[in-house]
Amino acid sequence: DATGWQRTDLTGFNRFSGGYPLYKDGKLDAGRLLEDLEPEILDKTYWLCVFAVNEHAAICGDCWTCNQKAEWTAAPEAHLRADSCLICGTPKFNPCKCGMKKTMPGEDAHEIDLFHFVVELVDALVVSLDPTLFAIRRVWCVAEIGKALMAGTVYFRLAEGLAAELVDKLWNDIDLLETVEKCEATNPADRDAILKDIRAMNGGVKAYDTFVNRLLELSLGIARKLHEVEGVGLEAIRRMQTLEMDLTWAAGKITSLHELMPDDKMFSTLDQLTSFKIDCSELERLADIDALRGIGALVRLQKLSIILEDCQQITSINALACLGKLTSLQQLTLILGGCTEITSIDALACLDQLTSLQQLTLNLAYCEQITSIDALACLGQLELLQQLTLNL
Repeated sequence: DATGWQRTDLTGFNRFSGGYPLYKDGKLDAGRLLEDLEPEILDKTYWLCVFAVNEHAAICGDCWTCNQKAEWTAAPEAHLRADSCLICGTPKFNPCKCGMKKTMPGEDAHEIDLFHFVVELVDALVVSLDPTLFAIRRVWCVAEIGKALMAGTVYFRLAEGLAAELVDKLWNDIDLLETVEKCEATNPADRDAILKDIRAMNGGVKAYDTFVNRLLELSLGIARKLHEVEGVGLEAIRRMQTLEMDLTWAAGKITSLHELMPDDKMFSTLDQLTSFKIDCSELERLADIDALRGIGALVRLQKLSIILEDCQQITSINALACLGKLTSLQQLTLILGGCTEITSIDALACLDQLTSLQQLTLNLAYCEQITSIDALACLGQLELLQQLTLNL
C-alpha cells in the first residue's frame, strides 16, 4: 500500500519546475502519482524484490547457528516464535511470531536464492539507496548487482539525500563503500556463496568494488575516477541508456562543474544515453557550468533535463550552445529560475537545430538581469513542437 509511505519528493517538485506535490497528510498519494507518470514509464514491467519473496517461509525467526540442532528440529515452531534463540540466547535478526516452517535451498518452494534468475532477465536493475548506503552493503543486494553487471545495466537512486559523513568522503575522493568482502549477511552461508560468485567474475572483487563506487559517484555527478572502470564494469556503464545525476549534495562546496567532471571523457563513455538529467539546483557557489559543453557528444539523447535553479552565481549559459548538436532530442527541460545573475540567453538560439523536439519546458523566473528573449524567436521553426511551457 504505497499510500502509507512517508512523503519523499519523488517528482522534484519546486516553485520553478511547475510541478505539484503528490502527497497529502504527510503521505504519498499513490493514485495521484500514477496519474502523473508518463505512459512510457507505466508501460514498462517492474519486478520488486521486496515484494517478490515470502520471507516468512525463508528467514524470519530463524537462527542459523542452531536451526539444525536436534532440540530445534524437535519443536521448530516454538524456536521460530521466540525473540531470542532458545538455545544460544542470541537475539533474532528477524524476530517473528508466525512460526512458519522454513524452506531449504534446493526445494522447489525456496525462493530467496533465486533472485539471480530474475535479474538475468531484466533490462536494468534499479537500486534505491538510503542516506547511509546501508542497503547496498547487504549481501543479497550485492548478488543482484553482480548479476546485472554481467548482462544488464545498474542504476542507483538516492531516496532521501546523502549522510554528512558520506558527503565528506565524496568531496575528499574517498570511496563511499568498502570492499564487497566486508558485506553484511544474516546467513553466513549466503555471504560465502555470493562472494564466491563475485570472485569468479572477470576482474573479481577489485572490478566489482571499482564499478560500484564509480557508478555511485557518477549518480552524484562525479567523474574524477571514471577512467578506473574496466572490463565488465566498463561494458555495463557503456550500456547505460538512462542517467540521473544529483549534485545537490555539493551545496556550499563547488564553484565549477569541472571540479567534479574534469574532462569530457565522461560524456564519450556515455554515448549510448537516450535520457539524461542533471540536477544542480541550489548550488549557491556554482558559477562555472562550462563542463556541460560535453553534453553535445550525447547525440542519441531523446530526453534531457538540466536543472540550475537558484544558482545565483552563474552569469553565463554559453555552455548550453552545445544543445544544438542534439538533433534526436524530443523532450527538453531547462530550469534556470532564480539564476539572478544571468544576463543573456543568446546561447539558446541553437534550439532551432532541434528538429525532432516535441516538448520544451523553459523556466527563467526571477532571472531579472535578462533584458532580451529574442533568442527564443527560433522556437517558431520547430515544426514538430507540440508542447511548450515557458515561465518568464
